Amino acid sequence: MKCISFLGAGNYSTTVYYYGDSECETNVIQQALNEIFNPEEIILFTTDYAEQKNLDLVLKKLENIRVVKIPDGKREEEHWEIFDLICNSIDCEEIICDITHALRSIPFISFLTIAYLKEIKDITIGKIVYGAFEAKDDKNRTPILDLTSFSAVLDWMIGVRDFIKFGNAGLLSELLKKSNDRAYREDFPFKPKKLKNFSDRITEFSNSVNLLRPIEALNLADKIDKELLQVEKEIENLNLKPVTGIMEKIREISKIAYSGEELDPKMLGRQLELIKYQMNSGLYLQAVEFLREWIINYLILALDYEKNNWLSRDVRETVEKTLGASIKKKSGEDYHETILMERFEALALIEEITKTWSTVSTIRNDLAHCGMNENRIKANKIRKIAEELIEIADNIIKSL
Repeated sequence: MKCISFLGAGNYSTTVYYYGDSECETNVIQQALNEIFNPEEIILFTTDYAEQKNLDLVLKKLENIRVVKIPDGKREEEHWEIFDLICNSIDCEEIICDITHALRSIPFISFLTIAYLKEIKDITIGKIVYGAFEAKDDKNRTPILDLTSFSAVLDWMIGVRDFIKFGNAGLLSELLKKSNDRAYREDFPFKPKKLKNFSDRITEFSNSVNLLRPIEALNLADKIDKELLQVEKEIENLNLKPVTGIMEKIREISKIAYSGEELDPKMLGRQLELIKYQMNSGLYLQAVEFLREWIINYLILALDYEKNNWLSRDVRETVEKTLGASIKKKSGEDYHETILMERFEALALIEEITKTWSTVSTIRNDLAHCGMNENRIKANKIRKIAEELIEIADNIIKSL
């Protein structure tokens, strides 16, 4: 673990820096950080002016210092130079970032640089600290404030975004588990009861969406929606209050929430919302596959046929054969009559349904065979057709 810090140009006054039960009396914050956190090395960033004022003072106190010169940051190009210098100076897996003497725009730049390094170099942020000299008490004791949780807000934002927009629960699930484990490991006064199970729940939901388990996905969305308020309260009690506003975005999946396995118009509507969610998440193959099955579900309801046995293979095959026979009949081909033909042909939207079925089947087969044919459909066209089919499905479901 290494520490990155910034050299100030002001007067360094002696104080007792303290963090938890650890303390150090010194006029150099870097010395306090060295004694309290014991980093392998302190990477000290300094401007020319700060170097002239205070570098010798710091070097006399510490040996494990690496000095990196940075510009003043008065122009945009200097901001990017500072960004590059910080990035190129960090050569470890874990860092502590001290912003006590970072001036002007440098705290902001260093914060964004840290966020960047977390993604690019997979660096762990051990702590972000600030020696709050202005908050010293009447005994000349100065707290070293832990600002690490603020950097975590970015992680939560990315985690929730990945979950809502891309159906990927990986980061959000990890953050929930870490928050839960930390509360017990560090013996927080408040011990969460819902976070771990909620973490598992969103992972299951993500898997069910990606692996085409729609009934499971709808049921899990219902449980997530019902548990979210308690989870938000637990997160707030863990001093992560800003995260609760981010977590509220998860309520967007409430429109696909459904409890149970009964096929009715409400469930059919929630299934269509799930298909839209898959499309919006870039899961086009899953959306097309499910849309094909959705048409069968719709017809089971529209034809009032065995809706209590809608998951039966025989029931579903009968509906499929009816669709196929109707299409063959219209094109003048030989077909086999089914018990549903008369009811099916009486539907007001028969033309839209058969065209949608034919198009979905074509796209679905092309996707299933990875476009390994001479007449493969281009990717952008598949997406466009799928979006048009969902608009048609929106119109079809209104007929129930």
